[in-house]
Amino acid sequence: MAPVERMQSIKSNALEPTRSEWATLSRWQAIVRLASVYGLPLLTLALIVFFSLLLPDTFPTWLNARSILADKAIIAMLSLAATLPMMAGRIDLTVGFGIVMWHILAISLQVKLGVPWPLAIVIVIACGGSEKDQIGFAAAWRRLTMPQPDAGQPAKPSRVRALYPVN
Repeated sequence: MAPVERMQSIKSNALEPTRSEWATLSRWQAIVRLASVYGLPLLTLALIVFFSLLLPDTFPTWLNARSILADKAIIAMLSLAATLPMMAGRIDLTVGFGIVMWHILAISLQVKLGVPWPLAIVIVIACGGSEKDQIGFAAAWRRLTMPQPDAGQPAKPSRVRALYPVN
């Protein structure tokens, strides 16, 4: 019987290099490594400068800044949920799923069902907590019920393992 490979979770390489890694990197490798870590904030700043130069009367104004910040505040707060797994070198794909699903639920409750917004918020928060509890329960259950392999033998794959891979 052929050995079964253990499914690995996604590991991010966008962590800031350690001092020992810095010592082994060439200048070009260091630039590429820093671009993967700080590329998005630098791109954001470059776009702000570009549009400020292109549209000096309309883009770099307080009114536009307030509009952008007010419009994207919710997504920015939800995006902060991805920072802890990223700092640990992992990628949490459930954050993007949650952003989209909970926005759709909140809007649908208000528009289609006429639910007042305070109640819609309570429902969305309750459902979001329930979803995270279910994912946590499934991961914990998987760890408890997965048979331990004999010495030198890989563990048998399971459906739960495919859905919720662990280190």
